[in-house]
Amino acid sequence: MASPRPPRLCSVGGAVVDHYPDLGLGFPGGNAPNVAVHAARSGAAAAFLGVAGDDPAGRLIRASLEAEGVETSRLQAVPGVTPAVTVRRGPGGDFRCVACPRQFLPFAPGADAVEYLAGFDLVHLASTSRADAVVAAWAERLPISYDFSGGPDAATATLLPFVTFAALSRPDMDE
Repeated sequence: MASPRPPRLCSVGGAVVDHYPDLGLGFPGGNAPNVAVHAARSGAAAAFLGVAGDDPAGRLIRASLEAEGVETSRLQAVPGVTPAVTVRRGPGGDFRCVACPRQFLPFAPGADAVEYLAGFDLVHLASTSRADAVVAAWAERLPISYDFSGGPDAATATLLPFVTFAALSRPDMDE
């Protein structure tokens, strides 16, 4: 009996570098790359469709994703500097983003993205993916996972009808 194939997930969006000045370290990051890595670590066939700069940070992101077993054929290296996020240790010892990029690299999934994504069981996007304009069209053919982060907001109400799986992070709200 043949073993079942692993689930296939493609995560879509931009990549960043997370700088931890308190630790003197930096790591590849961003919601979409992180989800792809965790899916691969969990046994899924994972891919990343997104953008990073053509700088050393962008090359680090590509190499790190590949080292984790994430397919990167659709990772666009565009001219520019990969955005950086500054993360510091908070008073309780937890780490918090204290400076997020104001400018991002241009990212526009190509016209053939839907055909590529149709080969996956789930397509993951996040509020940081900068791909909200394609969610409704993609949802006609693809199951969508969407991380709304701190929502709900106007985007949540607009996009939620097109999403198969939704995540909301609301640490400031009670149950």
